[in-house]
Amino acid sequence: MSEYSLQNTVDAVTESPFLIAALLGFASVPFTLLVSWETTTLLHSAPMIVTGLLVGYLFNARPADSHRAGLIAGFVASLGGVVAFAIEVVARFSLGESTRLEVVAIPFVLVLLVICLAILVMICAMVGNWVAEITTRFRSIRPPE
Repeated sequence: MSEYSLQNTVDAVTESPFLIAALLGFASVPFTLLVSWETTTLLHSAPMIVTGLLVGYLFNARPADSHRAGLIAGFVASLGGVVAFAIEVVARFSLGESTRLEVVAIPFVLVLLVICLAILVMICAMVGNWVAEITTRFRSIRPPE
């Protein structure tokens, strides 16, 4: 049995096929916060959608599963949605507009938000994977000579 060491842990993380998915999820967080600060609630998830499409496209040629990579990227990218939600909650608390029911519902809403955003990114990764498959098929088709 091998001993625990920091170097073994770092090697395991950097060799992980899902590290790129997690890093893309982290990269989307600042963009999500920027979009949520400047626009309406309809566009908050646009950076996460782009991340999902990119993860699906990148994981098409890899042996790792694009669905799982999309889910990992989604859970990491949902951090931006959670922070944006927390900012909204703090704003409502500071104005004194919150009720007891809202306060009790916050943990449940956070869990549902994370799950929904992760599933959204996973679905976008599936679409990105499909786009990558279609483009490789079109590249392989040669016109008749």
